[in-house]
Amino acid sequence: MALIGANELKKKMLIEFEGQPYHVLDVFFATPTARGASTMVRTRLKNLLNGAVQEKSFRTSEKFPEPDVEIALVSFLIATTTGFISWTSPRTNNSCLGPTALGATDSI
Repeated sequence: MALIGANELKKKMLIEFEGQPYHVLDVFFATPTARGASTMVRTRLKNLLNGAVQEKSFRTSEKFPEPDVEIALVSFLIATTTGFISWTSPRTNNSCLGPTALGATDSI
């Protein structure tokens, strides 16, 4: 798994921070006014598990692993007591995903 440096962050990237997967919404590079100070990277991150948006600042020397996430285009069929049944494509079967596999489900 490759590491992503804070100076390489761009909008729409996915990173893992504090053990959670995040989607990078905004990136701003703040140059220091004092000599010898390191450049700071200010970001707005959205947690993919609970949908919370937060602002974080990092030094350019910090590195983040790529998160272990899979993005798939699915069609929502029905919600049951055991989970959510979705349809992915004509070649595959319906799959049942539990609430923990989907993360924040309050908007469903």
